Amino acid sequence: MRSRSVNSSINLRQAEHYCPSVAMMNEPRRSQRRKSSKGVLLIIVIIFVVFIFVNRRRFSHQKKQVIQENIRDDHLAELNKKEWGTDELLRWAIEKQFPAGDIVQVTSFGLSGLVLLHKLSILGLLHRVPILSVDTLHLFNETYRFIRKLQIQQTFPEMQLHMYKPKNHKTRTSFDTAYGTDLWQTNIEKYNALSKTEPFNRALNDFRARALITGRRRSQGGERTHLQPIEIDPTSSTRYKINPLYYWTYQDVWDYIHLHHIPYNPLHDAGYKSIGDFMTTKPVDKDAPERSGRFVGLNITECGIHKHNQEHHDEGKVAQLQCKRCLEVDSLDSLPNDHNIILEFYSPLCGGCRAFAPIFDHVVDRLPPTKFQAVRYDTLKNGIPTDAMDILGFQVKVTPSLFLIQNEPAFRVVQYRGKLQATSVLKWLADEVHEDFE
Repeated sequence: MRSRSVNSSINLRQAEHYCPSVAMMNEPRRSQRRKSSKGVLLIIVIIFVVFIFVNRRRFSHQKKQVIQENIRDDHLAELNKKEWGTDELLRWAIEKQFPAGDIVQVTSFGLSGLVLLHKLSILGLLHRVPILSVDTLHLFNETYRFIRKLQIQQTFPEMQLHMYKPKNHKTRTSFDTAYGTDLWQTNIEKYNALSKTEPFNRALNDFRARALITGRRRSQGGERTHLQPIEIDPTSSTRYKINPLYYWTYQDVWDYIHLHHIPYNPLHDAGYKSIGDFMTTKPVDKDAPERSGRFVGLNITECGIHKHNQEHHDEGKVAQLQCKRCLEVDSLDSLPNDHNIILEFYSPLCGGCRAFAPIFDHVVDRLPPTKFQAVRYDTLKNGIPTDAMDILGFQVKVTPSLFLIQNEPAFRVVQYRGKLQATSVLKWLADEVHEDFE
């Protein structure tokens, strides 16, 4: 049987060779078999691709969750005890901790941001990190030209730049028509929320960012003095801020810029150490603190991107921070004068204020109501009362800020500068008024 089958096959091929008509008769059958085989193969390939794609998304999601839990389980404080080098921290964050492409760099193309772009480029990591930047529509013309120059000259060829503007506004004229040209003067918190915080949060949400690389440094002072290499973003418990330059000084940054011939914003040569919006940024002396030219006269040190949390993007829908025994005032003229006053300046958009709200509520509950009156002042709603503060003799530069105001035996104002913890605040108050609240 086997030899007969082989012979039949040979005879058939011989017949086709000598008789083309036989080959023509058999060709449709072969063609049909080839088409069937290709169809089956195509179906198998499609099923395999779909399987890989579906499971890749599922495994990637599981991997992200495990990664996020690992940071919490290993205790963030332990990670921050390590003396990270800049390159080491960047590689750890991008290649090990967040390898699934859910880490971004946030930059305004200041000196620190340029250093990080160069670092990412020479480490071969820049193509893996989307670059997010906020155009407030109120930047200096020099800043717009500088960013355009970087793009045209391809200073960083692998850079994937994504610019975000305030919601529903593409031009400065449009924004100013909607909110007024002096919003930054009358209500800086609201201006920052609309022009900076909202587009910034929208960018993070669009890219589903689990971590963001920042150029913040301890040497910049203010709220950054105690900056850690790795931080939990106060606006999201599942998002992290990576600060690879946390230990760099201002001179370190300039040395790196000059060493590698990195182009920079020409405003720096005109005395601007830190550059933001043209209305709120001023040149300073060469020996002045680095960020002393930012938000001049506005009594804040952060723009909102690294400080505020806007729970709802729609204007007017902001979080309500409860304090059961607190008196809300809209003017410092409304302060009572027959009690010791514990006064808090806060903003419902401020991430630190939101975290401190239940702590302050607890502190107030522990204070004897016959001797203390807790008062709160909403800087978002009422603005910064600069004139009144000048009269009383104190200034508010960050929120939340706490002050003890005493009317007897003599008027005095004392600012709290300790940790925002209930025990620390209560101890401070007890020491100041010589009382024991335990």
